Amino acid sequence: MEDILWNCIIKRLTDSETRESKLRLDSWLAEDASHIKQYEEAKALWNLTGQLKASVPKIQFKELLAQQQDAPDKKVVRLSAFWKYSIAASLMLLLLVAVLFRSYISNTNHEQVQDWVVKKADLGQITLVN
Repeated sequence: MEDILWNCIIKRLTDSETRESKLRLDSWLAEDASHIKQYEEAKALWNLTGQLKASVPKIQFKELLAQQQDAPDKKVVRLSAFWKYSIAASLMLLLLVAVLFRSYISNTNHEQVQDWVVKKADLGQITLVN
């Protein structure tokens, strides 16, 4: 309901009021004196905002664009050759360690259990595996 009333107030202040919105706003204003006070405050605020002047920017867009084009380019930080080769050497060393570790793991002789010992104990008995 509140939004509808504010729409009616705006319609009245902009001179685009319909008969329905006029009746609704008039009945709302007749209900309470505080409603009249709210309407008067909204009307005063509406009139004050109409008196504001459009501000002119301190600097025009074309001047701002020209300043931007005249500005020096940012210096791009590049890695020196020392750091490039250091990183490459570190990666190669890491790869070499990984390959050597993999070959060590695959060449080790893992003893595998050939036969499984399966003995079943009787109920209530424990079987010892030798």
